[in-house]
Amino acid sequence: METTASVATDAGSMEESATTGDVSDVERPLAAREVFGWVELGCWTMVGLTPLLYWVNGPAVSTDQLVVRSGLVGFALGGGLVLRLAASLRGAEAGGRRSSCDDDAGCPGGEAAEAAEGPAGGKGATDGT
Repeated sequence: METTASVATDAGSMEESATTGDVSDVERPLAAREVFGWVELGCWTMVGLTPLLYWVNGPAVSTDQLVVRSGLVGFALGGGLVLRLAASLRGAEAGGRRSSCDDDAGCPGGEAAEAAEGPAGGKGATDGT
């Protein structure tokens, strides 16, 4: 079993190694859609945990605490609704397509996959014999 290791000494060699596939720690940048999805999850998690936290912490003991708690829950609820609405509108603008694939080249069942299967549905041409 042969093992090779490469150590990048500067940014130029890191980019070069990344293009040749030597460095596996290079990740793609997060897309805005992914970030908004995680923020929306955080909002709905906070809204969902509100009754549990109210039960654990008890009722507000001061007006300030009531305002802060209500504001945070309202902010989370509003953020979740706005992000859900934005995601729905993005899906409608894309023709109902909610795939994370920007093009059909890498998506299973996309146009590229259908073209690769050919007219015989991927089973190959039959000559009747």
